Amino acid sequence: MKRYMIEEAKAGITNGGMACGPIFGFAVASVKYTDGEESKWLSMVEVEGIPNFNITDKDVYDILVEEDSWNW
Repeated sequence: MKRYMIEEAKAGITNGGMACGPIFGFAVASVKYTDGEESKWLSMVEVEGIPNFNITDKDVYDILVEEDSWNW
């Protein structure tokens, strides 16, 4: 069994806004982990109850929390 160490964790919520009515913010979380050889970032954005995960080499938390920067 492989062991992982959490080096850093962040959590927040986007601003939300107005569409055809008020839109609640999305939950955002990022965790930096290491297995002793390399470090990665595991990030999650929860939209309408559906968690969306991604793994990256760099921290993308600020991009995810700043919903206006998303390219729809």
